[in-house]
Amino acid sequence: MSKEFENFYSGFRSDIIDLANSDEGYPQKEQAFTALVTEDLSQAGILESPDVCYFEQGSGNTLKKANAYSVPEEDTSLDLLITLYHGKNKPETINNQDIERAFNQLARFLKAGMDGHYENTEPGSEAFQMLHRIYGLKDEIDRVRFFLITDAQISVRSDKRKKDNINGLPVSYEIWHIERIFRFRNQSATHEPVELDLSDLPTGGLACTSTSNLNLGYDTLCAIIPGSVLAALYDEYGQRLLELNVRSYLQARGKVNKGIMETLFETPERFLAYNNGITIVAEEMKTGKLNDGSLGITRIKGLQFVNGGQTTASIHRSSKKEKTGKYKDRAADLVKVSVQAKITVIEPKQFEELVPLISKFSNTQNKVTEVDLRANHPFHTGIERVSRKMWAPGEKC
Repeated sequence: MSKEFENFYSGFRSDIIDLANSDEGYPQKEQAFTALVTEDLSQAGILESPDVCYFEQGSGNTLKKANAYSVPEEDTSLDLLITLYHGKNKPETINNQDIERAFNQLARFLKAGMDGHYENTEPGSEAFQMLHRIYGLKDEIDRVRFFLITDAQISVRSDKRKKDNINGLPVSYEIWHIERIFRFRNQSATHEPVELDLSDLPTGGLACTSTSNLNLGYDTLCAIIPGSVLAALYDEYGQRLLELNVRSYLQARGKVNKGIMETLFETPERFLAYNNGITIVAEEMKTGKLNDGSLGITRIKGLQFVNGGQTTASIHRSSKKEKTGKYKDRAADLVKVSVQAKITVIEPKQFEELVPLISKFSNTQNKVTEVDLRANHPFHTGIERVSRKMWAPGEKC
């Protein structure tokens, strides 16, 4: 354990004690710890407006527990958190068995919430509100994320766990242990970088073309991304992908979004031709040979979408069965959907200067009205040709 980590851990324990002794409403140190970590995750864009609410019931293999939850406003997911807090002078170490036990307790809590367990909870309490909210969302959410946060170190070297299925919902697992919290705070990062391993794709990566401009502080690549890859990406990271996008997704209410959804459902094979594509920036990128010997992207770090948030979120939404509207009980065929992407890798020293400009200019465009589009209709162009050959009645040469 480094001296720097020891100092961090000691200071963090003091922050927990101070918060527990304050008038903030977290008299239990476990909930004070939960509040501090969820604040970090909220600032990082990993959670959206998390609520710290303690619930624990049962014992042994029937124990149900949760410490916080989060419901993103413009998404169809649910985030549930459970805390393992020890509060010792030095960090404890937890193993796989401890981790599985905690996630099982959270799974029982989710099932209880879906089954209407709020009716067995004291009305007006924080636990009642949390359980009631979850019950109200049971027909709206399409995926759940489980978070384990702990002041312990872990004996396994993984911050994420395999996906599972609970009550018909896909569930992903993420662990925020004390060392990961230390790394996050120590790096003075404003967000947890999104890292992608694309080598697992059937092709061995993402085919691309590259134009090297490293002497200018950036490198630009162009790629065609399968719709299923974008949907899976948004499924896991959600709004974190759009932190640098000056326009966020506003649901499929406007004509643009409705048009995107219509193409995805009616003519998915034409999506590549109709859509403008997306603009991505990244901190690091690794390229190599794909299975067919061509150049491809195998890994990306610090991925952010600066243009194309509507496109990505709409593709993700179309991958789920619609509950209402024109496409009720249908999901789009993303096998036929492809999206063009411009990916710019920026040197760290240029990141703060170039990214805002890329975002600004990618989202600045002259409006093309429907009248402009109809101007090229064969009828109108035909009238134009005739008018240039034929004089109007009564006109003299």
